[in-house]
Parts: sequence; structure tokens; C-alpha cells
Amino acid sequence: MPVRDQLNAWQCDCRFFYKPDHVRTDSEFFGADQRREDAGGCERKHHLMSAIAMQQHREQSARSTARMAGVFYLLNILTIFLAIFFFRGLFVSGDLVATATNLAAHSTLFELGFASELISTSCSLCVAALLYELFKPVDSSLSLLAAFFRLIACAVAAMGYVFQVAPFQFGRHAPSFAALKLDAVQALSALVSTLHAYALNILLVFFGFHFILLGYLILRSPAVPRVLGLIVIAAGFGALIFLAPPIGASLFPYFAGLGLIAELSLTTWLLLGSGRPA
Repeated sequence: MPVRDQLNAWQCDCRFFYKPDHVRTDSEFFGADQRREDAGGCERKHHLMSAIAMQQHREQSARSTARMAGVFYLLNILTIFLAIFFFRGLFVSGDLVATATNLAAHSTLFELGFASELISTSCSLCVAALLYELFKPVDSSLSLLAAFFRLIACAVAAMGYVFQVAPFQFGRHAPSFAALKLDAVQALSALVSTLHAYALNILLVFFGFHFILLGYLILRSPAVPRVLGLIVIAAGFGALIFLAPPIGASLFPYFAGLGLIAELSLTTWLLLGSGRPA
């Protein structure tokens, strides 16, 4: 074969893609199309594998966030019940002197209960941040608003703890108040009791708005059972009865049970049932 023919053959075999289109044969075009299809298939496969890996990472991250939220929610519930257990029988409604006497005689129980309340509120703050992160893919603005309502409720709860400390300090410094007349002591007792009750009503209302928004986010999420969202929304509207304190006080035993069911159900799902991101 002449040298020129050999050179042309080598260019055809080894430098095919550098040949101008007008000198390629039909078979060469078919081979080029096949190579481009193979390259495109490899690229699509690479993108698909990358998307699957990213999805698995998001699922794992959401699962970890849900578990952490469930743990802090469980601690929140357990510590508030522990505080109720420690405070049992110590506070006498409307009687600052009797309450101060009880707290002075059982100061250790009061301090343990007070510490349990602080831990419970701290856990609730963690729950607010983690629930925001978990439901942010559903609606970031509503998830942030729901977190803010819970944060405000926690702040009001912390303020209410101050009114619990007042009788304790009164009992510890009783001689300093010996000069007060009985009417003054009773008025002070009524003021402390009223302020603590108002703080409790306010925090329940803010928790109510938090639960309504959270329930709506749950309803919009494909990852959470819709019945859980309905329970949480019902508990939220139940808490709003404290916008009218007298009605709230009379119906509190019924709606307290509904709120507990909602929180326990949500905690259970966070710990056991969350398998994909919101």
C-alpha cells in the first residue's frame, strides 16, 4: 500500500473525530453517534448516582435530626413531670405564708423541682430549633414562625418561674417581712399568685399557636401521618381557650389530656417513625 494510502487509513482509524464532517462516510457517522450515546449514558448514570447519594444523605440527616428532637422532647416531658412531683403539696393557692412555710421546710424538694423546670425549658428550646430544621423543607417561613412561638412560650415560662421563687425567698427571709401587716401579706400573696397564673395562661396561648402551625406543617409533609397533624392542631386550638382565662381554667383538665396525647404522639413519631425527610 502506498505511503499516502497508509497515512489516510491511520487518520481514519485513530483521528476519526478530528476529520471534517464532509469527508466522513455513513458508517463513520453511525460509529460517532454510538460513541456519543455511550458517553451521554455514562454522564446520565453519573448524575443519577450523585442524585441518589445526595438523597440518601438528606434522608440520613433528617433521620438524625428527628431522633435528636425526639430525645429532647422526651426529656422535656419527663423533667416537667418530675418538677410536678417535687412541687406536690408545697404550693398553697392564695396563701403566701403557708407556701413560704412549706418551701422553707422542704427547700431541697423545691430546688430539685426548680432545676427540673429549667432543664425542661432548655430541652424545649432545643426542640424548637430541631423541629424548625426538620420541617424547613415543607415551608421555611412557617417553620420559622412556629419555632418563634415556641421560643416566646419558653421565655414566658422562665419569667413565670420567678414568681415561684418569690414564696421561697419570703420563707428564707421571713424576719424581714415581720413588720408587714396581715393585709399587706395577703395582698402580696394574691399578687404573686395572680402574676404566676397570668404567665401560665400566656405561655399556653403561645404554645397553642406553635402547635397549630406545627400541625399544619405536618399535614403538608408527606413523611408524617396526617392524623398526627390533626391531633396537634386540635391540641393547639385547645390551648387557645386560655385567651379567656376563666373558661381555660374550667376546661383545663380536658385539654391538658389532649395536649399530652399530642406531645407523646409527636415524640413517638420522632423517635421511631421518621424514615425520610419532611
